[in-house]
Amino acid sequence: MSRITSLILLAGLCLAQSAYAGDERRGTAGALFLRIAPDARFVGMGNAAVALSNNAHALYWNPAGVTSITRTDVAFTHLNYVLDINYNFVGIARPVSDYSVVGLSIGVLSIGDIPVTTVDAPDGTGATFNPYDIVIGLSYARRMTDRISLGITGKYIRENIDQLSASGIAGDIGFQYVTGLEGLRFGIAMTNFGPRMKFSGDQLNLPSSFPGAAPDAEEEVFGLVSDAFELPSEITVGIAYDVLRGRSEKNHVVVSLDGIHPNFSGDRLNFGVEGRINNILFGRVGYSASEQSNFTEGLSAGVGVQLDVNAVGLRLDYSYSDRSELGNNQRISVGVTF
Repeated sequence: MSRITSLILLAGLCLAQSAYAGDERRGTAGALFLRIAPDARFVGMGNAAVALSNNAHALYWNPAGVTSITRTDVAFTHLNYVLDINYNFVGIARPVSDYSVVGLSIGVLSIGDIPVTTVDAPDGTGATFNPYDIVIGLSYARRMTDRISLGITGKYIRENIDQLSASGIAGDIGFQYVTGLEGLRFGIAMTNFGPRMKFSGDQLNLPSSFPGAAPDAEEEVFGLVSDAFELPSEITVGIAYDVLRGRSEKNHVVVSLDGIHPNFSGDRLNFGVEGRINNILFGRVGYSASEQSNFTEGLSAGVGVQLDVNAVGLRLDYSYSDRSELGNNQRISVGVTF
């Protein structure tokens, strides 16, 4: 296991060192709704989740994390995103053996009604359309040993804008490792890897006349071909440590750090701290740093409560994250274990 630990540490240090390398890859991917984090707990911790995620929300962060559950776990998050855009996520994970867990996750982004405008009616025709994005994931995770877990997710992705749509598939692969040093964990996740997507639909067929044609000539229909775009793939390496592990059974202070290398922008670092009192009350703070911090990343915080009622586990988490010029985001997550 010492070799595995050394490799993970080396990868994490290399990735952290490159976080400010300044690679100019901004704007080279589509389907960016896949990056909207649905989990209020870890958003409150600056998105530093890959080594710690351990319930149905792990289907988003790192599918290997669902091996921590021993009963059926259901998680739901609602997010009022920027400009009244809504995002909803639901994840269900269920053990199928002593070592294996299966999961289903669904994320839906709804932009709301947008007026239809044309050249002849620039103020609107009276009709509206409702763009939406959806991702459906099926996951399988297995505990390989008492310390090592692996997980994999297959995703179906669809983006729809009026009469145009794009569909594709992608996959996630995750790894978590609990070290022999009490309270120290590592995680690696590769997310949203798949072939390019492109839009198609009737709105790409445009009637037009040939240049120089007679005024009364019939219009021809020309088909436009949209360019294909990459998915927002990321490789994340994370480390987490429970400062009070072994000193207290009910009170914990967990520090987590993730380094992320995306294919569409500069690298970034996520840092978070979670304090737990009596395994009931939680307080969190985090920061996500990148070259684009003024627009997309920044400070976050959150609180949570966890209760057991008649053998049913209940979780309620809230997070607030500052997006600077884009305003702020508030998330509410609910979890049930039974």
